Amino acid sequence: MYPTVDEVRQAITTAFPGADVSNIHAEGRRVLGSFVWPEFREIDDPERNRLVTRRVRAKMGPRGFNLGVLVPLAPGETL
Repeated sequence: MYPTVDEVRQAITTAFPGADVSNIHAEGRRVLGSFVWPEFREIDDPERNRLVTRRVRAKMGPRGFNLGVLVPLAPGETL
């Protein structure tokens, strides 16, 4: 079963309190997008991605494999 947008948003805001998840959306069966968390200002890109994997994807179990790209951003950063 694929994760829903609401489930992914909840997982992100639980793992990264205060994160702006308004850019998380569904494309087909995949949930993807970017989210902004102020604490990312002090963290480099590779570590941000490791945190997303550990805190969001891994916590969702096998359903985490069905997520699309989740891009972690600091305030003021854009894709």
